[in-house]
Amino acid sequence: MRKFVLVYGSISGAIVALMLIISFVFIIGNSTDPADHDMTGGMIIGFTGQFLALSFIFIATHSYKKNVLGGRIKFWPAFKIGLLISLVASTIYVITWVILYKTGSSAVMEVMAQQELAAAKPEDVPSIEARWAFYRTYPGLILWTYVEILPTGILFSLISALIFWLTGRKKKENTATV
Repeated sequence: MRKFVLVYGSISGAIVALMLIISFVFIIGNSTDPADHDMTGGMIIGFTGQFLALSFIFIATHSYKKNVLGGRIKFWPAFKIGLLISLVASTIYVITWVILYKTGSSAVMEVMAQQELAAAKPEDVPSIEARWAFYRTYPGLILWTYVEILPTGILFSLISALIFWLTGRKKKENTATV
């Protein structure tokens, strides 16, 4: 299982990291002023990259089921494969983001913070400022970046495990009646 997790997690991580870099380049565009950056287009590219990359959870689980287990996989092993791939891909994503953040995207994030603060109700300003202050620290940066991708990976893992578990049960039931 370790080989499948490392291979597919690395492929997934490389895809999501590449898409993160592309989205960052798209956000920055030709403008040197962070206020002119297109956040929406970059977010669409970024989330599309996450979707494509995390689809490898399904591919890896299917490959493991077919090549190692002989065609059937239970829910928990399938879920475990998905979670571990999600963790590998998310870690690569976090490392990529920390590098991008520390080499230039912090200005973009500061514009996002200012936009959020400008749109906030006065009573919400202290909690928003505290959240952004935490984001500027390494633990905050790492934690919030994991929060950006890991829940999606967990969801993909759950869906993948359910699909393989349910399809495995149907095959088992069909062979029992023959």
